[in-house]
Amino acid sequence: MRTRRDQVQAYRFVTRRIVSALLSGDPETTDLPMRRLGLAVFGSAMVAAIVLAGAGVYGLVTKGGAPLEPNTLVIEKETGATYVFVDGRLYPTLNYASARLILGDASAPVRSMSQASIRERPRGRMVGIVGAPDDLPDRSALVGLPWSVCNTPDTVNTRRSTTRLVVNQQISGGSPLGDQAILVAAGSRRYLLSRNTRMQIIGGDAAIAALRMTSVRPIEVGQQLINAVPAGPRLRAPILSGDNERSRVEVGTGSSRVGQIFRAADQHYVLTKNGLVPIGEITALLLRKDGGEVTDITPEQAGRALSDQRLEEEGMPQKLPELRQAGLLRASVCATYRAGPAGERTTTIEVFDRTPPELSPSAPGSIEVRQGDRDEVRTAERVVVPGGKGALVQAMPGVGEGGQGAAASTVYLVTSQGIRYPLGTRSGDAMAALGYGGVTPLAVPASLLALIPIGPVLERDAARDYFDPGTPSATRSGQPTPSGSPSPRRTGESTGDDGPGESEPSGSAKPTSGSSPSPGDEPGDG
Repeated sequence: MRTRRDQVQAYRFVTRRIVSALLSGDPETTDLPMRRLGLAVFGSAMVAAIVLAGAGVYGLVTKGGAPLEPNTLVIEKETGATYVFVDGRLYPTLNYASARLILGDASAPVRSMSQASIRERPRGRMVGIVGAPDDLPDRSALVGLPWSVCNTPDTVNTRRSTTRLVVNQQISGGSPLGDQAILVAAGSRRYLLSRNTRMQIIGGDAAIAALRMTSVRPIEVGQQLINAVPAGPRLRAPILSGDNERSRVEVGTGSSRVGQIFRAADQHYVLTKNGLVPIGEITALLLRKDGGEVTDITPEQAGRALSDQRLEEEGMPQKLPELRQAGLLRASVCATYRAGPAGERTTTIEVFDRTPPELSPSAPGSIEVRQGDRDEVRTAERVVVPGGKGALVQAMPGVGEGGQGAAASTVYLVTSQGIRYPLGTRSGDAMAALGYGGVTPLAVPASLLALIPIGPVLERDAARDYFDPGTPSATRSGQPTPSGSPSPRRTGESTGDDGPGESEPSGSAKPTSGSSPSPGDEPGDG
């Protein structure tokens, strides 16, 4: 009879065969089935111990500092602070754009590192451009047309309004003005907006009465919107030499005096010293502001007295356009610069019965902006740019013209904060340094570009200036210079933290061209 010991041994034997069959596929093997696993665990533990020991020795040798390549942009994980590692030192920068400009290479490595890993690194003084952006849009996030300048009435006082510049958004709910017209007022000036142009009314209340608009309440708009609309002819009565004197040319059977209005086959004429000059209905109304009559004559009589003189400005409408008046109490007006179906670029005037959601102060991307000392004209009160996006733009020489920007005009970077930054070229290509090399700037009318507040010039040389909190401008001495980059002009260069020499401080120069247009309208004429 088998003993208990025999039974246990038999059980272990059968169990080992089953385990061997499962692990090695051979139930007859003489190797212990778990021996390989044990050796693997032991070997792994030894390798891990060696790696940890090596890391400890490396940490003692390098004093805990993480390895860094020269010309590296470092972002601190805990705070988001930016540094540039050049000349063996970490230089804190005021903003991300300054760091990019200092390195001068869009492909420079970017490292996200902890405070502990860079704690022992030698530090330099803070450098950078005060007011330069941190939110640089990626080149794939640059947007284009349409650009809209919109005037919205105040929610309490409809005689007050605010101006918004909306970038790369279609505004819903508007109807094109087309051949109709609306009467608007910008301060003491009054305009007719029609056929996507602005026509300033010259002559005050007398001209308004002559044009039969005394009962029309003008829409209050800002001069920013007026500047964004292409200028048309000014609506004013022409000055006639010898007004009310007897003309040398007789028309019809009665006495003929200079300034007398005639009509033949729906065509109006005004009599000058030298004969009849064709005019449109608007000019005829303005010349009759004192209640003068219109004398009907035959086309034959008009033909015999015609003069080759011209009195009206180019583009003057022959008929007074139909006024749109219904639903304008709380209307919003937009002038949108967009690309047409054939690629041409035009400005379209649209009217909204109520403020569209895209123009609401709470609309996504809507930023309240303030006019600064660098701005030469009044800017918009709000700029709407899609979040995380931006635009690379260049001013065109004229309003409403298509095509590329002027060859010598400044290129600007517009960020989602509603600020435009001139990109400098004096000390290197700022466009390439910021990652926009090879991008063709979007050409927009200078009048639109001027509505965005201007920031400091993004110049590579200025980015290497030391930040001095006690002075309005930075100090340029011993700036960090990336390896392989041209050094800025300076004296007494030092590899230490402070340089003994200084050169003239950098200023916030204004762009050389394409900055902002003057309105070009006659002042203060209601």
